Amino acid sequence: MLSIDRFLSEVSTWLGPAALLGLLSAVSGVAAAKETTDLLDLSLEEILNIPVISVSKTEKPLLENSVSAVVVSRDQILERGYRDLLDVLRDLPGVYLVEMTSSEHAATEVLVRGVDANSKMLFLLDGEEISAPTGEPFTFLRNIPLISVKQVEMSYGAAASLYGADAIAGVVNVVTMEPSKDMPAGAWFGTGTNRTYEAQAMHGIELGDRASLSITASFFTSSQEDLANAYPKTFGTFDVDPKLESQSFHARLEAGAFDASYLRLFGSRNNGIGFQPTLYDYSGASTWDTENDYWRLGWSLQNDGPWRVRSTVAYSRTELEPTSTYAYDFSGSQEFESHSFFWKGHSTRLATDVGWENEWLTWISGAESEWFESIPKTDLDYPLGSYDIHYRNVGAFSQAELSPASWLGVTAGIRIDDDSRFPHRWNPRFGAMLHPHDGIRMRANWSTAYLAPSSHKMYERWGVIAEGEFVHLPNPDLQPESSETFDASIDWFPSDRSHLALAGFRTRAEDLWRIEFRGPIEIDGVNVVYQTNANVAESSIQGFHVSGEYEVWREWSLSGHYTLTDGTQTAASTSDGEVPLNHMPRHLYQLGADWHRAGTHLRLVARGFDDVTSNEANTALAGKTIDGTWTADALLEQQIPTGSWRLSVGIDAQNLFDRSYSKISKFDEFFFSLPTTPQPRRSILVFIRGTM
Repeated sequence: MLSIDRFLSEVSTWLGPAALLGLLSAVSGVAAAKETTDLLDLSLEEILNIPVISVSKTEKPLLENSVSAVVVSRDQILERGYRDLLDVLRDLPGVYLVEMTSSEHAATEVLVRGVDANSKMLFLLDGEEISAPTGEPFTFLRNIPLISVKQVEMSYGAAASLYGADAIAGVVNVVTMEPSKDMPAGAWFGTGTNRTYEAQAMHGIELGDRASLSITASFFTSSQEDLANAYPKTFGTFDVDPKLESQSFHARLEAGAFDASYLRLFGSRNNGIGFQPTLYDYSGASTWDTENDYWRLGWSLQNDGPWRVRSTVAYSRTELEPTSTYAYDFSGSQEFESHSFFWKGHSTRLATDVGWENEWLTWISGAESEWFESIPKTDLDYPLGSYDIHYRNVGAFSQAELSPASWLGVTAGIRIDDDSRFPHRWNPRFGAMLHPHDGIRMRANWSTAYLAPSSHKMYERWGVIAEGEFVHLPNPDLQPESSETFDASIDWFPSDRSHLALAGFRTRAEDLWRIEFRGPIEIDGVNVVYQTNANVAESSIQGFHVSGEYEVWREWSLSGHYTLTDGTQTAASTSDGEVPLNHMPRHLYQLGADWHRAGTHLRLVARGFDDVTSNEANTALAGKTIDGTWTADALLEQQIPTGSWRLSVGIDAQNLFDRSYSKISKFDEFFFSLPTTPQPRRSILVFIRGTM
């Protein structure tokens, strides 16, 4: 019996990209009438002026904020076939993804305007942080499903004046639909090449007259790319099994002025990916299994007057399961030595925000206290010490947005954080928004931010105590990274069906963490060289991105963006001076086309990158710049009329022309990582989606 995975692989190989596009179009032969979506009845300015919350912690139209931001509505999520958060981020200006990297640090690396977003961007679900509570990197898998999502908000640049630590590159807020009897039941299922199976489901339940509950769950599993066949020069002689699995469960309850939610994320992946296959086990025997849980209880009060109050109690937990292992061999004997690793952390947060609003002033202030406990990453076979870290943070903020005239808005805010591990931090913000003419919006913003040193970084330790070896030791004196960002942008709507946006940015950072070699030092009577994380680097990043949308006809629309990112950073400890910005392409571009007709939607996207500089410590590339490439994706979805259900079927082809290409991971500065990271080749997914 021919499996669907093998069938799709053979179809894609036999037909080739041109015939595959024809097959995609042929599916539309079952076209049926489809009710017109709300998007087609709105102008682009109305679509982009959707109210957002995370940009200023108050509900305000997107274009009236002084910060560069984008919002992806539910209609756009459905029309473009986005399945999870990574699909949305991939399409946004200034965002660059590197897939199949080290699962400990990222799994998928996300860079925003040249900044590492895995640890320097705040990720929220309905306004509550879903990053690891004690600072472990946010591991992007396929575990943030969009089936029940109302919209995705993303603001660029520093946001510490509102949110405190870690909001350097910006804030992403995933807003789910409110639970109610009107929330549709829905399901999504897909299967495709590389033994990929994916499912998402949602359901809203009414609990009496004043309470309602929504439940969302997802599952994803894939063997991912067949690296041995796709990239035989690098992986052809190795046993490779880069299997990826993720699960999520989300429940949201609303009862009058009270609300509560629970989120669970699980991810598992081969932990050799991203390292040199001669040194690390790619067979799948070595896995990295993470669990994250988040509980929240909230209370809101808002009367008919200008005042509103919101209080929240939140608890979050992260754990790397003790079964997680590295399996490596530095001796060249190909007898991999397995090391088990573990971490665990949790936090409890109490917060209250108070807001006041009238026609010309919006003011919000708040205070929060958070308590942390962390057992940092520990090698259970060679523990090199044991730590149980306790610390706390107290923060308070205030922000005012004034609108003295219909064409002018001014924002000023500041936040102070007192962390028990380092001196208190002040982070101000100043911004302005101008509306000089119909169809033109201008904004500028200056703000500062910091990245708090997590126990994961401060107390990281690994290695073997032996003559001639080296170890990585903790640095309890590690201080925060600091940054300041200036951002200016303009939105222009030449007509109801066209939109152009230009944004420029500059970010300066200091006290960046880098590995510094020290020693030798005597441990247990043995002299070893040791390394540690230290505040020894600086960087300067600047650039711009331009984007546009144009509805050529009612059935056809075009979109695209281009990003230029440039900068310098302090060289690694192996040399002196500055080097070009690593890992982020100098040029990043995308062009897309969408076609809608009689229940059929076809989406074509071409995206590419160029001029990527490696880290000077990369033993193979040694700071060289490599050329990029371009790829193309295609999606076709067809709605099928039924009774009470709205069903649709579709096919999604990634890397349509089956290009072999690599990217440079930020992990390349370590001698045991791959010089370049191979990216997935062509994959095909067929799916069915239904809502009541």
